[in-house]
Amino acid sequence: MDRSFFNNVRQQTVRLSEREVQLPILYYDVSAFASSFTVPTRLIKGILPSKHMRPAEILPGRSVVTIAAFEYRDTSVGPYNEVGITIPVLLDPIINLPVLPLLLEKRYKKLGFYVHHLPVTTKVAHDAGREVWGYPKFIGEIAFEDKDSVLTMSLAEKGELILRVRLDRSAFGGRRPSPYFWDFRTYTIKDGKILKTVVATRSLYLRTMKRGASTLELGSHRISGELASWDVAKDSIDTRWMPDFQSILPEAESRYDQ
Repeated sequence: MDRSFFNNVRQQTVRLSEREVQLPILYYDVSAFASSFTVPTRLIKGILPSKHMRPAEILPGRSVVTIAAFEYRDTSVGPYNEVGITIPVLLDPIINLPVLPLLLEKRYKKLGFYVHHLPVTTKVAHDAGREVWGYPKFIGEIAFEDKDSVLTMSLAEKGELILRVRLDRSAFGGRRPSPYFWDFRTYTIKDGKILKTVVATRSLYLRTMKRGASTLELGSHRISGELASWDVAKDSIDTRWMPDFQSILPEAESRYDQ
């Protein structure tokens, strides 16, 4: 995609503990996918760091964990890979209806992704994420393989497998990706505050609710054990693939008491 998406963006220099970065961070050339797997709501309520966050349910008593994988080939902080282990939540909802916020995401302004783990592959991405937004980042190994219509992402730390997600592109039934614009929200905790960050995105996009379009394999790492304790389903209930993706990551828009 061309870079017209970034035409009106003005960056400013922010000093971190060991370096300077330009904010917002600009992501020019990216491939990504996101796979959602069901979990019992009762098992993840206690994971959320604030009483203001409520899991967005896909069915009564069933919420989701969304694993998002990004291959950042060209960004304003250099190339790197990233995996988000997130829980879709609503912030102080008046009413928490199942299904609708997850299906009609653009209409629900309180819907966002609580970021539980966010491994990356470079130190600059690690440092900026932790110091500016409080993203729970660590340095990991993230590999992508594209073979026979199956896209595989493997996440490990120091050689120990955390998880592997396989996306079968045949589940999209031969449809072509279409343009999609979405400003999604992330929720993190920093200095005792909930930070809401609004990330603008433009992509070529496909989505399917076909069960098992993505599959999850867990390793032996401590995070693997954590996910297993949540009784995460191994077959996806919602899969999105963005073969071309661009985004703008600004500083947090709002801060709330935790």
